Amino acid sequence: MIGHLNDKNKDFDDGEYYSDGVLRSAKSESIMEKNANTNNRLKHEIDKIVHGEKESSDIFSEIFSTCKKMCLIYCDQNGPTLTFDVPLYTEFYNILKNKNVKIQIITEITPENLRDCKRMISNFGVEMKHLDKAKGNFLISDNNQFVAVNFLEKNRLIPSTHYSNTRGIIEQNLYLFETLWKRSTGGEKRIREIEEGTKPAETLLIEDPQGIINHCVDYVSSTPNGLSNCSSTESMEMVSHNKRLFNAYKNRQRNYKKGKIKGSIRWITFIENDMKYVDIIRKYLEIGIEVRHCSTLPPMNFGVSDKQIITTLEEIQRNRLFESLLYSTESLYIKHFNTIFERFWKTAIDAQERIDQIEKGLGSVTTKVIENPKESRVQLETMITDAQDEILIFFPTLNALKRHESIGLMDVLVHKSNLGTKVKILSPVDRSSRMTFLEEKGAKNDKTKNFVIREIANQYEIKSTIVIVDRKSVLTKELKDDEKNSLEGAIGLSTFSTSVPSVLSYISIFDSLWNQTEMYENLRIANKKLVESERIEREFINTAGHELRTPTQAITGYLELNDEVFKDLIKNKKQMERRELEIIFDSLNRHHERISRNANRLNNLINNLLDVARIESNHKNMLMMNKENFDLIKEIQDLINFELRQKLKDKNIQVIFINETLNESCLIRADRFRVNQVLSNLLDNAIKFSKNDTSINIIIKDQEDMPQGTKENYRLVDSNQIVEEAVYIAISDSGKGISSELLPRLFEKFITNSDTGLGLGLYICKKLVDAMGGRIWAFNNNDGVGSTFVISIPLAKENNKPEMDTF
Repeated sequence: MIGHLNDKNKDFDDGEYYSDGVLRSAKSESIMEKNANTNNRLKHEIDKIVHGEKESSDIFSEIFSTCKKMCLIYCDQNGPTLTFDVPLYTEFYNILKNKNVKIQIITEITPENLRDCKRMISNFGVEMKHLDKAKGNFLISDNNQFVAVNFLEKNRLIPSTHYSNTRGIIEQNLYLFETLWKRSTGGEKRIREIEEGTKPAETLLIEDPQGIINHCVDYVSSTPNGLSNCSSTESMEMVSHNKRLFNAYKNRQRNYKKGKIKGSIRWITFIENDMKYVDIIRKYLEIGIEVRHCSTLPPMNFGVSDKQIITTLEEIQRNRLFESLLYSTESLYIKHFNTIFERFWKTAIDAQERIDQIEKGLGSVTTKVIENPKESRVQLETMITDAQDEILIFFPTLNALKRHESIGLMDVLVHKSNLGTKVKILSPVDRSSRMTFLEEKGAKNDKTKNFVIREIANQYEIKSTIVIVDRKSVLTKELKDDEKNSLEGAIGLSTFSTSVPSVLSYISIFDSLWNQTEMYENLRIANKKLVESERIEREFINTAGHELRTPTQAITGYLELNDEVFKDLIKNKKQMERRELEIIFDSLNRHHERISRNANRLNNLINNLLDVARIESNHKNMLMMNKENFDLIKEIQDLINFELRQKLKDKNIQVIFINETLNESCLIRADRFRVNQVLSNLLDNAIKFSKNDTSINIIIKDQEDMPQGTKENYRLVDSNQIVEEAVYIAISDSGKGISSELLPRLFEKFITNSDTGLGLGLYICKKLVDAMGGRIWAFNNNDGVGSTFVISIPLAKENNKPEMDTF
C-alpha cells in the first residue's frame, strides 16, 4: 500500500525519507509536533503508521484543526458511541462544527448506538447514512488527508493510526466512500425504522433448517398486530410438533389475551374428512387461534402480517420441516398476500362448523369429478359457449395449448372476444408457435383488443389445465401424459365446480401468475435498461476523464514550459541578443495560443456538463431562457467570420451561405446566447467531420420551402408536429454521414459518432431548441456524402420586449 512511495526519497531535502512505509527525520522531529508545520508537510507525500494513543490523538487533533470544508468519515457501529465516551473526540467534532465544516458519516446504526447517532446529528449537524455490517474505519479531510484505524473500542483512545496525504490513497478511498455513500440508507429513515420497530425491505430465500425456524419464530413474535396464516393441515401438524415454534404461538396468544398486543391469529386450512386432522385443529383452537376451513387452498403455504411474509411452495410431509422458506418485508408482497388471504377468509367456514360436519359424517360436496375425457371436452365447450364477460385459461405446457388449438378452441375464443367477451390466456409459447398464437390470433382480434395471451415458463408444480368462466365456474383438467397428441389421450380426471371458494382459489392462482408475467416483463425491460445505462455511464466516465484530463494536462505542460522560459529570460535577459528574445517571445506566444485553445476546450466541456445537470435537475427554473428578437443572419455570419474562422482556415473548408427565400435579415424570437451555442455546436461538428478542401452548406428557408426529405426524416426522430411560424436552418457537411444504428438515438445522452467527445453536444442542442419552441432533426444526404442537421426557430413577434422563460 505504501511501498510505491519509496522512490520519492530524492524529492525531500529536509532530512525526511521513507523506509518500509515509515517516515523518519534526521532531526527526529515528530511530524505532528507543531501545527505551524502542517502546510509545509502537505506539500510532500507522506504515508506512515503511528503507534500509541497520544501519537494517534495528535494526528486526529491536527487533522480536525486544519479541516476547512469537508470531513468524510466511515466507521463501524462503535464510532458514534466512542465520540461521546472520549471527551477529546467530542471536542474534535465541536471544532468542526464551529468552523462550519460539512461532516458526512457512514456507519451502522443499531438500537445500541441509536442515541449517540441522534446526538451526533443534532449536536454537530452531521449528515449520516446507515450501512449494514459496516466494518473498518477511515477519515478523509478536505480531500487531502487520509487517516485509517483498524478497530474502535468503547471508552478507549485509538491505539494506532495509518496517516497519508498521498494522492493515490486519498482518491482510492474517496471513491470507496462515494460508492458506499450511494448504496447506504438514509440515517433518518434507519432511525425511524428502529424507533417504530419496522424492518428494512428485503427478500430472502432461507434454506438452512435453523434459519427457517428462526425466521418463523421472528414472524410470530415481532409484530404487535395480527397474523394471517394459510396452509395445509400437514403444515399445522408440523408446527404443533416443533416445540419452540408452537410455544411462540402460545406465548403470543397469551400476550394477546392479557392485552399486551392488539392482533390475534387467523388461520385458513383445508380440514380433511379424518378425525386425526380434527385433533390437530383443536390444539390451535384451544390456545385461542381462529381457524376456518376452505375447500380449495392455493398450492402454497404462507403467513403474512403487516410487516413481513413467509411462504413455501413445497408439499409439506407429515412432521417434516420444509427445506426452503421465502421471507420478505417488501410492502408489495405483503399487500398481495394479505389480499389473497382476505379473499379466502371471507368465503371460508368456521373450523368448528367443519368439525361438526365431520363428526356427524355429513361432509360437504362442492365439486363434480369427470372421469370421461370426452365428457370433459363437452363441459369445456359448454362453458365457453355460455361465457358472457370473461374467460380465463391456464395451460401448464406448450403441448396442452397445441392440443386445444387442434380442436378449434382458439378460433372459438377469438370469435367470443370479437363479441365482447374478455379472453386471457397464460401458456408457455415457443418460437415456432409465437406467430400462430401471439401474432396471428392477435392480428385477427386487433379491433377489440379483448384477446390477450401472455407467455410463461413451463409450470412443473401445476399439472392441470384451468378454465375459469365469468368468475363463477371452474374446470380443471389433470395432465396425465403430455406427450400425447390427442386431447382425450393426454388428460386424466377433470373437476368442474361452481363453489365460490373453489372458483376464488383458482382465480387467485390465475391472477397471481398473470401479475407475475407482467412483473417479470417489467423487470426484464428495467434490467435491460439498467445494464445499458450502466454501460453508457461507464463509457461516459472513462471518456469524460480522458476529455477533461487532456486539455488540463496540455495547459499544465505549457505553463511549466513557460515557467522555464521566464526563469531563463529573467536570469539571462541582459546577455541575450535581440534574435534570441524574438525566438523566446514567439515560443511564449505559441504556448499562450495552445493554453488558450485548451482552456476554451476545457471550458466548453465544463459548460456542457453544467447544462446537462441543469436540464436534468429535479429543481425548477434551473435553465433560464432570455428570449428576445434578433437577426439570425447576422448571428450566423459573425459565428463564421470570427469564432470559427481559424478552424475553417486550418482545413481549407469553404462555407456556402444560401439565403434565397428570405431577406438580408431574418428576425427570430429566441435566446441569443443559446442559439449561438446550438449553431456553434452544429457547425463545429460539420467542420470536424468534413474532409479538407471541401465545403459546408448553410441553407435558410421558410416552412413552405424546407430542404427535400427533411419532413420525412424529422418524423423518425420526433413525433411532434412541424413548428408553425418558424424559420429553418439546414447545415450540410461532406463527412461520413450518420450510421443507421445511431440515427434513431442521435439526440440522446452519451451518443456520439466520433472517437472523441462526451456525446452531450447534440443532446444539449435538442433540449435547448425544444425549450425555445423549436425542433431539431437530422438525416443523411441523398447523394450519400455527409449529413444534414435542421433546426427550426420561431420567427420574431411584433413585441420586441425581452422575456425570461425557465426550462
